[in-house]
Amino acid sequence: KSCGIGSSGKELFDILNETMKDFYGNEVELKKGVSEFLEYCYSKGIRMCIASATDIKLIKIAVEHCKIGKYFTSIFSCAEIGKGKDQPDIYLKALEFLGTGIDGTYVFEDSHIAINTANKLGMKTIWVKQGFSVYQIPMNDFQQADYVVDRLQNILPLCFLFWEQKAYLLPHVSLR
Repeated sequence: KSCGIGSSGKELFDILNETMKDFYGNEVELKKGVSEFLEYCYSKGIRMCIASATDIKLIKIAVEHCKIGKYFTSIFSCAEIGKGKDQPDIYLKALEFLGTGIDGTYVFEDSHIAINTANKLGMKTIWVKQGFSVYQIPMNDFQQADYVVDRLQNILPLCFLFWEQKAYLLPHVSLR
């Protein structure tokens, strides 16, 4: 039977990819508080880059659509690195690019797997509870984030902490 979603795996992939491009290019919106947070960090000279598991083409579409490109010095994707966030490679690549130290770099994540990896490296972590991640329960001490933000509009007070420590950020772009 046909469900109208393509006659092959490739055709289905192409349909899904076009759907995602349309979503990221036309519908995605920044969560409340993100724009102010990015602007504050940018105004203080805090360097930021994106390290995401999302396909780099989709990230770039979303960044352009949301008009936040000026805030980020680079974008890294797990697909380009060749390993997921259960491995440290994407964080190490971002650290190398930013030229920052592990102890002064903060990672914003919505996944305990990624928090676990960043914590094992010694990075400071902020768990952004959103989407399905609100139901995640840390399984071990490494999955415990240094900070938890349940609403992104509550993130701006953290900026003062970051600025005092001259931190650098690797935010997981929180869109939708």
